[in-house]
Amino acid sequence: MSTDYNVFICHRGPDTKRNIVSVLKGMLDSEGITCFVDFHMNEGTDVKPAIQKAIESSSVHIVILSTDFKSSSWCLDEVHKIITVQNTTTKPRKVLPVYYDVEPSMDMNLPASKRHTDHFQRKSWIEGLKALQNLKGVEYKKETAFDWEELANIVSEVKAFLILHDIIPSHHDDKESTRKNDLNPYYGSVFICHNKMDTQRNAVSVLRGILGSRGIKCLVVDYEKEQTQMKLDIDNAIRNSTVHVIFLSKRFVKSKQCLEEVVKIMNVHSSTTSSRVRIFPVFYDVAPSVVRYQSSAYDLSNVEESTDEERKRWAEALNCLSHLKGFEYNTETIALQVSMEKT
Repeated sequence: MSTDYNVFICHRGPDTKRNIVSVLKGMLDSEGITCFVDFHMNEGTDVKPAIQKAIESSSVHIVILSTDFKSSSWCLDEVHKIITVQNTTTKPRKVLPVYYDVEPSMDMNLPASKRHTDHFQRKSWIEGLKALQNLKGVEYKKETAFDWEELANIVSEVKAFLILHDIIPSHHDDKESTRKNDLNPYYGSVFICHNKMDTQRNAVSVLRGILGSRGIKCLVVDYEKEQTQMKLDIDNAIRNSTVHVIFLSKRFVKSKQCLEEVVKIMNVHSSTTSSRVRIFPVFYDVAPSVVRYQSSAYDLSNVEESTDEERKRWAEALNCLSHLKGFEYNTETIALQVSMEKT
């Protein structure tokens, strides 16, 4: 395994590995920026020396400070090593703290579980954490942040540093531009149907960002981060899109608009013979059987101010949709970037 990296991401796995870290690494990779994250280590690798070499070789160290970050001895050791490397080398380096649902003014003292640790080790850990607070960092609130857009700012900052110090070239790969252009005529546009309360800031944000980075136009109703605030013509958007992605989340059927979009999408699907028009259901923490039989959270009788005729129309559309080949997405077990790439 190579030990030469541009970026090292220090993080506590249970807090951030499947969401922010997964997406950030994918975005850096797409820019040609080599990035070390411990989940890509080969079997049989001696972990500690490999991590130390990755820290030493990296020019940028991103430290994701999450709620339980300080409970991990591994994370604390990595921070100490990062700060030591930062202070003892002339190589251009950058350390970027990311405060993930914690305040920049967070208490850097160690939790009770670390009280019986060796005094000198405790001292080095605390010094490392406090050194981070003296650096310019990024605040990241997962309840309000749009994953792709927020992380794009971090990627831009990292990329600018690496280009400034001639660590990576400043030009884009011409082959990548050609690939983007080649994708445009085939895909046309992708329409994403979703309940914004469940998925707009995470899965939809990431999928929209991935598609956009590949030159594919993506249409999302009421996307809050859309630069142009023009009202989307939903009927035309559905009719003219070649791919329809439907995020079937737990609160999906609470939105009559989402249910009507499904009906329209299924009508387009049944009225066309083009093999290039495709519907892709994403069962987002919801089993396909729940969608098929409208049980549990998908009980349409709970939809407020709905008529029998509407519920019948929605039920038929959902049943047909559930039989299409799609993707089952479990937020507790699947990495966000990887799953959206598969989509």
